[in-house]
Amino acid sequence: MSVDYQELAKEYLQVKSGRIQLQLGRAIMGLTEGGIYVLHVLHKMGGKAYPKDIVNEIGISSARVAKVLNGLEDDGMIVRSRDPEDGRQTIITMTKKGIKKAEYNEQTSYKRLAQVLSMLGEKDAREYVRIEKKLSACVAENAAECLRRHEKEI
Repeated sequence: MSVDYQELAKEYLQVKSGRIQLQLGRAIMGLTEGGIYVLHVLHKMGGKAYPKDIVNEIGISSARVAKVLNGLEDDGMIVRSRDPEDGRQTIITMTKKGIKKAEYNEQTSYKRLAQVLSMLGEKDAREYVRIEKKLSACVAENAAECLRRHEKEI
């Protein structure tokens, strides 16, 4: 039986678009999707970083990061200050409120994902995570190289 990968891709994107609707619920947590992610990255970096480090970690434009940082600053999640060693640079530091929010979001995400994975059952949950890891690794490395490796496996 031949697999129609185009149809599978359509089906996957339809399912994923449904998940995007669910992700809109994150806005109820009080932050945009970008704000949640930037807080997560900052927290992972020890609560302090230069904007350029955030840009490099996330892989989006500096203008987009600046916009997200503005929102986080307005919400009292971060503060900007001059680098005492190099006054030309700005350091982003999480506030106590930002740290608390990042930790809350992380724990809430883990709980929600654990609930979803438990609905799959152990076998399917493990298989899903295995497949997601494989896809992430393929995206992280060159996709063409991944495809060549996959063709050798079959």
